[in-house]
Amino acid sequence: MKRYAAALAAGMKTGKVRKDIVPQQVAALVIAAQMGIWGTGKSSRNPQLMTQAGEAVCGYLDSLRP
Repeated sequence: MKRYAAALAAGMKTGKVRKDIVPQQVAALVIAAQMGIWGTGKSSRNPQLMTQAGEAVCGYLDSLRP
């Protein structure tokens, strides 16, 4: 989680990430989403569901751009 938070903080400094986020909170959310996607994919055996969930996380991360 520390690496994700550090990457987000670095992005904030360079203007690639919005300044109104809390890097530690976003990092925790991304990790929780990854774990949930993997668990859901494993239990459902539905690759389309995993793809949709992964795309949703990517969409969220894209929304963090200024």
